[in-house]
Amino acid sequence: MKLKTVHTLIASSALSVALFGFSHLDQIAKENSIVVGSVKYEVDGVCKITDSASLCWKPNGSPYPVLTARIDAAVQQFAQRPGQSYSLTYLKKRRILIMKISQLSLNYSGQGNGSVYRTQSGVGNVNEGWNESNSNFRASERGFDGSQIDWISLSGTFELGTKEYPLQYEFPSAENKAAKGTVRDLTPGEFSVDGNVFEIVSIGDHKVNPLDGLAINSRRSNGDWPEPPKVLTDVTIRPISIVNPYSTMSLQLADENGNSIQYVDVSENSVSVAEYQKWENSRAGSGTNALRPASPYRAAGYFSFDPKYYRAQIPQPMTANFTISKEKCKRILITSRKRDVYTFEHIRLDPN
Repeated sequence: MKLKTVHTLIASSALSVALFGFSHLDQIAKENSIVVGSVKYEVDGVCKITDSASLCWKPNGSPYPVLTARIDAAVQQFAQRPGQSYSLTYLKKRRILIMKISQLSLNYSGQGNGSVYRTQSGVGNVNEGWNESNSNFRASERGFDGSQIDWISLSGTFELGTKEYPLQYEFPSAENKAAKGTVRDLTPGEFSVDGNVFEIVSIGDHKVNPLDGLAINSRRSNGDWPEPPKVLTDVTIRPISIVNPYSTMSLQLADENGNSIQYVDVSENSVSVAEYQKWENSRAGSGTNALRPASPYRAAGYFSFDPKYYRAQIPQPMTANFTISKEKCKRILITSRKRDVYTFEHIRLDPN
């Protein structure tokens, strides 16, 4: 097998800061391998790259000369290209993890692409961790039967004394397909989502002025709305107990039938997504931005909370902004998105 494509991109790695003592709900990847849907994910190897050579080993630390030769050849190739370079991190342990992704069936039935799950609740220093957004190498092969194998890389920066570091990989949960959400009156009080408890503290007016970031963003993101709304509604929400880091929470305004309100017209009446999209499609063919008519609609507002990105050590109130006056904000639709997290436990950062 030969490497068909190689891409490079380097940047530093950092872990997200999360704040609560989470329980371990993740699943263990046996023998550094998992199957999600019809796709198999494996930690193929770990590599150390210096300014003169590459060295790769298997997750258990045993030698991996085949991968060493491939990575070394790839580094030499793009080192000769103008503008291409490889970044080294001094006083830190810099490693590249190679993940092998195999399609087991031509009829793909996976849960979506995976991604690195990073949070301070994992082991090690918060400045350590794997980071897929700065991957250095990518390759793929296709078999005669149409099946495909891909290799992607994750970059990682670690303290010099760290001997091994796990990888947590997340996927959207299959349960999300059946999730419908919960509708409640928009009034102060507590509510829970997948074990996490929140409190709506207050609902108040937000006076908008021309320099307000909300006004600027509303105008920019909603089809050049000629005048931003004069009054928005601020809903203050406070996390009370976060015990499930694998569930995100979102809020949208809802009508009397419990349907989400995503767009409104100038009179703050709900507009269907289909109607909004129909207008946007007609607008797209009306010439340059300067000649296009202003949108008669705007987004009603949306709020999302993901525990793994929450940074305060003590739960702090958060504000959800809706571009509808308080009198029109009667009900909310509360939904959640779950994720499945798999842990590849023992990944050696140095060869045996």
